[in-house]
Amino acid sequence: MSETAVTLESLTTAFRAVDGQLDALLQRYTDTPDEKIPVDDRKEISRLNAEAAKIQGDINEATFEGGVAGISQQRAVRQQQLANTAGRVFSYGAGGGQQGHSQAVQQAQAAAAKTLGDRFVGEVLTPYLERYAPNGRTVPTDRMPDSDALQFAASMKSLVHSPLGSLPSLQAAAKALITGSYDLTNASTSAGVYTRPFMDTQVELPRRELMLRDLVKEMTTDSDVIWYPKFISRTNNAAVVAEATSESDSSGLKPKSIFDLEVASETVKTIANWMPISRKALRNAPLIRQTVDDELRANVEEALEDEMIGGDGTGEHFLGIENLPDVTDVAFAGDIKTTLRKMLTAARKTPAYILSVREPVNRRAIALLLHPDDVEEYDLDQDAELRYYTGGPVTLMAPYAWGVPIVQSEAVTAGTAWMADWSVFTLYDREQTTVRMSDSHADFFARNLIAVLAEGVWAFTCKRQSAVIKAPLS
Repeated sequence: MSETAVTLESLTTAFRAVDGQLDALLQRYTDTPDEKIPVDDRKEISRLNAEAAKIQGDINEATFEGGVAGISQQRAVRQQQLANTAGRVFSYGAGGGQQGHSQAVQQAQAAAAKTLGDRFVGEVLTPYLERYAPNGRTVPTDRMPDSDALQFAASMKSLVHSPLGSLPSLQAAAKALITGSYDLTNASTSAGVYTRPFMDTQVELPRRELMLRDLVKEMTTDSDVIWYPKFISRTNNAAVVAEATSESDSSGLKPKSIFDLEVASETVKTIANWMPISRKALRNAPLIRQTVDDELRANVEEALEDEMIGGDGTGEHFLGIENLPDVTDVAFAGDIKTTLRKMLTAARKTPAYILSVREPVNRRAIALLLHPDDVEEYDLDQDAELRYYTGGPVTLMAPYAWGVPIVQSEAVTAGTAWMADWSVFTLYDREQTTVRMSDSHADFFARNLIAVLAEGVWAFTCKRQSAVIKAPLS
């Protein structure tokens, strides 16, 4: 027998002797409270417990010298220690009697509630380290048997795939995959509940294109009444004059030219609309305020263009383009193309025009105003060989007729074309479109409702009505 084996055998014998004495004392005081155990016996129990722990450490250290035989002896010592401890109501270092029993029960419950990580450390890793790193000293790797490395791997595999008593298996205990999807029905596995949705606040409500206001002159006014000069007529008598031959006759007399103006007046008109909204909506969805504002403003702008074109001049209505009494009329010439050309000729001949249509485009205020249906008919017109007169669908140019730009508006009566020197029209801005809010309407205050009002104040005038050319298109 080797020296190491003898050492292990003697240590094992000593451990069994000390453990036997300790077990006898513990059995004697199984149901005895700590305070009733004699002081000498309590000291003896503590001494025997410390001595058994020391011998256990010596056995662990000597095991590395004993090879497989040493490991077998150490295993036998552990089995005896477990067998002795199983019948006790408390473990080393715990109190005796009922207190010890209570602590033992609590320790058993804590052991049953251990996590997989705790079980791995206590059942696999700690015994392995006790064997190869006793008292904190690491054993060289060349002294570790291959069988122990295999045993460690097998123990790990067994721990992972076994039910582990009252604990669930590793597969059952593994946390479910946390996903980033926005799934409120599965909040336990979804991190999407922390996702802040992006709110697109741009609401593009359908609106018609407004272009007429870009053609006319605009001025601001601080009065509700507008006085303006209105053109009536012009007489141009300019002529060649010979030199005077006598002081007593009319020879050499220069001809006189005249034009007639009159002072006309117009009052400003209010265009408005409003919309009710609850305080709760404004509080919980403040972005709706901008949408409401934009909608109300756009409604006012559309109504303004409608009045500029079709106002009948009665009451609070503008006198719109279609109801001017002194415009220049051109008859229908058989088709749209020819009729539009006749309108251009009339524009050249009318004495009301100041700007020539042959001046550069950037100095012209002349444009055609048509309904979109009439523009469509003009664009689709073809010759006998089905070729488009206006360039067809591949043209990139804006609509033109005989070099004059075409402006479209749904407010124009379909079937009628208008050509004008639009500088003769003036839109006087008394108050730009503004938006106000108030609960001072009916019972809105008591009902927590808000009236959102948009309104603008303007006047619209035409200083030379004969500069407006009108022609039917059928």
